[in-house]
Amino acid sequence: MRKYPGLGGVFVTSANSDAIVDELVRSGLAGSKIKIVTTDLYPQIANNIESGAVLATIYKNPYQQAKSSFELLFKHINGTDENMDDIYIIPQIIIKGNLPAFKRDSVVFSNEA
Repeated sequence: MRKYPGLGGVFVTSANSDAIVDELVRSGLAGSKIKIVTTDLYPQIANNIESGAVLATIYKNPYQQAKSSFELLFKHINGTDENMDDIYIIPQIIIKGNLPAFKRDSVVFSNEA
């Protein structure tokens, strides 16, 4: 951060986001000076969006990706595939305003108390 004092935002992948967001929160930069965009959705990212530390996350819906892949594999093995060349899972941008809908409908939060 000292090397790029004019930095206004960062994009962080999910594997690194918790540590980076935590450090930016500790330094007082998250949400105010530096806008953070992450990937994926899990409870800690949701908490960071709710607190304002993270501006948005790009949700690629890994559950739907896996489900679609297994269904297609089953159809192929079973001989009933429909010759699908590509399967597209549309990524969604989650911000504080639409987070409640994802928390309500997401498999990620289904076991949360």
